[in-house]
Amino acid sequence: MLQSKLEQDIARRAFDTVAAMNAVGCVEELEVVFHRFVRDLGFEQFATIDVQDPRRAPRVEVLRARSLEAWEQHYQASGHAPHDAVIRRALTTSDPIFWSDVRMGEPLSPEAVRIFGEASEFGLREGFVTPIHNLDGSISTVMLSGGDADPLCPDTRTAAHLACIYYAARVRKDRRPAPPRAPLSARQLECLRWTREGKSAADIAQILGISRYTVQEHLAQACARLGVRTRVQALSQAYVLGLLND
Repeated sequence: MLQSKLEQDIARRAFDTVAAMNAVGCVEELEVVFHRFVRDLGFEQFATIDVQDPRRAPRVEVLRARSLEAWEQHYQASGHAPHDAVIRRALTTSDPIFWSDVRMGEPLSPEAVRIFGEASEFGLREGFVTPIHNLDGSISTVMLSGGDADPLCPDTRTAAHLACIYYAARVRKDRRPAPPRAPLSARQLECLRWTREGKSAADIAQILGISRYTVQEHLAQACARLGVRTRVQALSQAYVLGLLND
């Protein structure tokens, strides 16, 4: 089924922001572009976070943060990471998560309830997290919070998800050298470009005159070569590596 025009417009707006972030020369400029976009979605603060050893003894490292320094210091000093219900949810999904999704889900431990309560005391009553599962077993996340974002609006969830994945990839790239990546084939790049335009595998198959299975195989191979797990992550990583700068 073809995506609705509204869905394609949302994807285009998010990728326009990705292109703008890709054009900046330093992480400070990157933050300005990213903050402008997420502020329009209703968020005021954000942080990029790495979670090491998440399944056994989670250790949280904040890579970049905007207006969340006080909460970060309290969170670390209180040793909240092993009891954080949002981190536990992030282990099981690559989908974006609103804090309210977790609060209204399965019963929470007293420690998890206390974390939400203390966050509220710091003015963080709602948050949005994009889990990114890395091949080394760690999890990268971008957390958005504050403002008046609507957790029930699918447009907000979709647009924030796409922008957060790219922003996290850029922050990690600027922080440490990226490992060498095998180049993508011309067909893999072509399939990624059409995916960027909001086309489904069936749409791309019709455009290129190949089978849907072949399109899915090209996209799977592109993910493998880029060292990621999902097509959205593949698009973001391809942007970071300059493969889609056309």
